[in-house]
Amino acid sequence: MLGQKIKQGWQSVKSKAGVAAGAVGTACAAAFTGSAQAAYTMPTAATAVFTDSSAAITAMESAIWPVIGVATVAVVGIKLFKRFTGKI
Repeated sequence: MLGQKIKQGWQSVKSKAGVAAGAVGTACAAAFTGSAQAAYTMPTAATAVFTDSSAAITAMESAIWPVIGVATVAVVGIKLFKRFTGKI
């Protein structure tokens, strides 16, 4: 009985503290983010680097998918081969 009351009291304290911290954190983040976004623009060199990196990642991704497909088929084929040869 006493343990249950302590547990309920602790949950109440945790929920009230969480709500208060969340509200304060959200308000501060909104205030700082709004002012930071208005004052900062990304340099053109950084934008070019991100664009080039994105293109390189896309090229690598399109090159690796066939390898992933072949590896998957090989693993499944080996498992099936082992399963059926074990029954013979």
